[in-house]
Amino acid sequence: MPLLSAAALAPYLAALLLALAVLAGCERKAVVPRPAVTSDRRQAGDEVFRFAVENLNRLAEFDPQEILAQVLTRLNQWARVDKTQVAMPVDPLIATLPRAVHQNLLNDLASRKYTMSDAYYLREAVFLRDIARHVCSGVFEPLEKAQKLFAWTANNIDLIQTADPQQEPIAQMPWLTVLSGVGRPLDRAWVFARLARQQKLDVVLLAVPLADSPALQQLWCTALLHDGQLYLFDPNYGLPLYGPLGKRVATLREVQENPELLRQFDLPGQPYPIEADQVRQVEVFVVAERQCLSQRMKKIEARLGAQLQVVLTYRPSAVATVVDAMPRVGRTRIWTWPYQAEEMVYRPGTPSNEALQSRLSIFAKRQAGSVNPLWSGRIRQLQGRYASTGQVAEAVEEDRARDLGLGDRGAKSLYLESRTMFSDAVGQEIPAQLQEKFEKLQRRANQMRRQATYWLGVLSLDENKYELAQFYFKEILAHWPNSDLADPARFGLARAHQELGNQSKAIETYRSIQGSLAPGSKIRAKIMAEAATTDPLAEEPQADGPQPEDPQAEEPQPDDPQATEARAGEKNG
Repeated sequence: MPLLSAAALAPYLAALLLALAVLAGCERKAVVPRPAVTSDRRQAGDEVFRFAVENLNRLAEFDPQEILAQVLTRLNQWARVDKTQVAMPVDPLIATLPRAVHQNLLNDLASRKYTMSDAYYLREAVFLRDIARHVCSGVFEPLEKAQKLFAWTANNIDLIQTADPQQEPIAQMPWLTVLSGVGRPLDRAWVFARLARQQKLDVVLLAVPLADSPALQQLWCTALLHDGQLYLFDPNYGLPLYGPLGKRVATLREVQENPELLRQFDLPGQPYPIEADQVRQVEVFVVAERQCLSQRMKKIEARLGAQLQVVLTYRPSAVATVVDAMPRVGRTRIWTWPYQAEEMVYRPGTPSNEALQSRLSIFAKRQAGSVNPLWSGRIRQLQGRYASTGQVAEAVEEDRARDLGLGDRGAKSLYLESRTMFSDAVGQEIPAQLQEKFEKLQRRANQMRRQATYWLGVLSLDENKYELAQFYFKEILAHWPNSDLADPARFGLARAHQELGNQSKAIETYRSIQGSLAPGSKIRAKIMAEAATTDPLAEEPQADGPQPEDPQAEEPQPDDPQATEARAGEKNG
């Protein structure tokens, strides 16, 4: 095949030069215009504040970094103009923090200036609000809400391998955990507590002494505080602890009185790592970051009204008052890790900051002035906005989605675009001087395709489209069998088998999972196997539904993502 002509090569040259420069090139114009000149400074401040809030509700339409800088600038303009005072007394529980952290926090609480970490916190709260809102839609009972939020956390945040204990631990903030979909049990616990806060539920962390080093503590469970009880959810296994007589969620009191409940998570040769004597020495930690204790966030929260409907502040001492009255529970304290993590993540040059930049690189611009569809799709997924709407939906159905702005495009359309970016270049011969850059571009495109494929599988599970979920997870295993998404794809595949009634295949798939997801997956298999042997009415395993790759399967419906992608492939072919 001859080399591309100059005219044919021009688009690729533009893409190569622009796509490989993260946040480079000509930036789009400021998304927040300056307010009109007016003699009424308060009115001007209101206008600035309104623009900042509106942009926090439109995160999918802008590049991850540029909009935060705009929001921060406008908030500080508003703070200088609006002198309204709000009551936010210093919470007495901050006295439980280490002395250095305590003093730094006091200095921060006195500041009225918003910082970039405040902007990150605001965006994080919006992410968590959106997730909690669609996960708990139509649910009103607190324990049921907690179960749904924890299930979302376990099913959407895949566990990563623990780092070398000799190295500095890699920290990440909750916004990165939900955005990337990976984290440690500690990160799952933090996200669950923050999701619960958006539903005005109190979730605390429970720590127990290490079995071989009683002077040290380890994270054990997260717990919902409800009706004077602590309901237990294990972030490592991704499951609630089950109570006696089939009770769905056990309480701390029940486990302390009946330690045999811990044995339900035993596996052959791998007993549950927590023993009865450890549970009797539980310490309680409340998640309360510095921002949620500040007057700065209280002022925004008080000013928001119905515009943002997001929880920004918290009173940990109110939780401590209830918990400290419980028997066999140690003194409640504020969890120190968020203060350490923030310093580690946002300080340039640290391993955690480098890990942050690496995780965000997949969402970077592919050309100047554009927004990465994978970023926009991920935001839409967190919002629960899977399908496109209105005229955009019609355009997607007609395969004109790429000609439209982001507007009301749903996660599926944006992920499908991420799966096929730069596909027109496949099979073309590239000039030698561009070969290295082109290969780098293709590696990035492959990363986007892999991640979009996996998230389409997770999204399909949420929509109860289990055959479609199987299709995407099998694509991961077929094309990227050794990637870090292989075990998460097996986990998703097992969930799809389970929902389709194919219990034996689900059990087999759960048992095949290795790495950090293995303990929780094997417990799920154990629970399913035990239920099958004790339930005489258990249904016979059913064959999976028709797979999209099966030539005998029915033609996919137009609203299925694969149908849109198939049409796009035919068009590009």
